[in-house]
Amino acid sequence: MDAFATLGLPRQAALDSEFLKAAYAERCRLTHPDQASGDEARSADLNTAFETLSAPEKRLKHLLSLEAGDQAAWKTVPLDAAMMDLFSKIGPFLQNLTAHAKKKETAASALAKALLSSAEMKLQEQAESLGAELSALRETLEAELPLLDEKRRSGDTNVFSELHCVQAKLAYVAKWQAQIREAFLTLA
Repeated sequence: MDAFATLGLPRQAALDSEFLKAAYAERCRLTHPDQASGDEARSADLNTAFETLSAPEKRLKHLLSLEAGDQAAWKTVPLDAAMMDLFSKIGPFLQNLTAHAKKKETAASALAKALLSSAEMKLQEQAESLGAELSALRETLEAELPLLDEKRRSGDTNVFSELHCVQAKLAYVAKWQAQIREAFLTLA
């Protein structure tokens, strides 16, 4: 399935979220199963297409699979120094969080739980800081997408490897953001 065609959108890395939502809503209005002209299968396709195009990492992977041909062979993208630096903060944070959760679970008395509160506050501050860092990185990566679309339109064949790298970085960021969100829930 071509998610772009399903929603009547151009194949591009950068999509305005409001434009995407409007295209989705219009198509859903016409095909919703509750409508006389509704079609349950078509409605499911629209939902899948919207989910694919809403997340930049999924959208890029889909775009590459549609357009890059042999150049879209999925390979591991090595992390650059900035990504490794971020990973070197997230890994230990998650380990510390797991250890803290175990201590909190086994703390029997109110005093034991109270003694853990300062460590919990530090972990929460770390989670907020890492979350902000990840959000900033995501914004930076998403800001590259219009430039990559321009390169695609100009016929630059190297753009597919650049798109692949950005897609991989966005996928890492999305995974790490999910882990940080889970950390917030663990601390709550």
